[in-house]
Amino acid sequence: MGIVRVAAAMLVLLFISGCTFHQQWRDETQVCVIDQSEEGSDQCERAQLQKRQGPGEYTIGYVEFNDQGELFSRQQMNDVLGALQEKAGRGDVLMVVFAHGWNHRAKEGDGNINTFRKVLENVSLTEAKDANEKQRPRREVFGIYLGWRGLSLRVPVLEFLTFWDRKNTSAKVGAGDVTELLSRIELVKRTRDAIKAQEVTESVIASCKDHPCIDELDKAKAAKSDTRLVVIGHSFGGLVVQSAIDRVLIDRAIRTGGAGAGYQGTIEGFGNLVILINPAFEAQRFNSMFKLQDERKTYFDDQLPVELVLTSRRDYATKFAFPVGRAFSSAFEKKGWASKNLQTIGHYESFVTHTLNTPTPELLKSPQYADCFNDPATIAHSWYSGDRKGNRHIFGGLILERDKLSERSPFLNVSVSGDLITGHNDVDEDLIIKFASRMISLSSITERQKKSAAEKVVNLKSCDLALQ
Repeated sequence: MGIVRVAAAMLVLLFISGCTFHQQWRDETQVCVIDQSEEGSDQCERAQLQKRQGPGEYTIGYVEFNDQGELFSRQQMNDVLGALQEKAGRGDVLMVVFAHGWNHRAKEGDGNINTFRKVLENVSLTEAKDANEKQRPRREVFGIYLGWRGLSLRVPVLEFLTFWDRKNTSAKVGAGDVTELLSRIELVKRTRDAIKAQEVTESVIASCKDHPCIDELDKAKAAKSDTRLVVIGHSFGGLVVQSAIDRVLIDRAIRTGGAGAGYQGTIEGFGNLVILINPAFEAQRFNSMFKLQDERKTYFDDQLPVELVLTSRRDYATKFAFPVGRAFSSAFEKKGWASKNLQTIGHYESFVTHTLNTPTPELLKSPQYADCFNDPATIAHSWYSGDRKGNRHIFGGLILERDKLSERSPFLNVSVSGDLITGHNDVDEDLIIKFASRMISLSSITERQKKSAAEKVVNLKSCDLALQ
């Protein structure tokens, strides 16, 4: 018995010593300015606002939540939102929100923070290049990192036992103050849209002194700014995001922008795009949304993606461990062991809409290859005009192929080659970051780029030829 007691005591000490602090990591209010060489250094480890200077510049803010889903500090949220609103007051902004996943947090040096910075840098470089070529104002890039205690134990092997505990925590976080934060961020976009509509309306009124210009006024009131919002969630961060906005997405999928009774217009998402990478939640949570889009057979030519789910075929945590945990937790539920209640959304074949793979060696040598994915307008036109079953698109150098559902359906559940995302946490592959950045560019195209997309017939044909 003595040996058993000693072993038990040592196990308890091991757990205690391995537990992570439940704390706010970012409590310094002064903006920390760094260049590329200083990124990830200790000088900004507690800063809640960081500005990266130089090529690919951006600003990143941190907002943190406790295990109950409450903000660690409302002042932290208000400071980050204040910095965002200040930038939006000067011009259009590209806003990217990231909710990290299991075994990650908001501490400096975390792998998810480094990956998020790469995404922001890619988006910023793409935006700067396009703005320079089109001779338009460059939109500033502002990232917001949603921090929560995804890492609760730092003991090798034993940390895997926290998978199900952290799932429950992430659901509570998503059902908490995250919805308020995301809604306030989206309000920044809506405010910019309202200002743009007012400016265009005043211009139309000034030019229509001798006739009513009713049609022009209707279009003016619907004018949008070039401010864009993208929300990204990884692993249980995907559950955080989905829990916070799934009811909003369903409501907007039903109440579309159609003006007349019984008329279904273009579906408005949350912000401009939601991206979930290796999300760790059961397919059952997506059941209502899948049925909604399956029943609606057609979408307008200008319908852009609303939600993009990316799951690696080698993500064994969600492919094998997740169903085992669900089997225990739902054993006494009616239909608790149904496949869609055990499997994650990315591994439930009936809900998978696309596949994502690397290009063939022949395609890599094609002279059209680079042009097919470097220009946002070409990407947009390719999406508008060719998103039918079996069609393939080049995004960020990768091949996206539709498998089921109607063309241009805005909800994409993509099965990703294991060569691109090799495991649950291995999401920092350059090609995946570039792909995500190109999808963000697609959802972030300006109104001028949308018009340019309609004229890209030649480029689209070139892309089609490259994919044959």
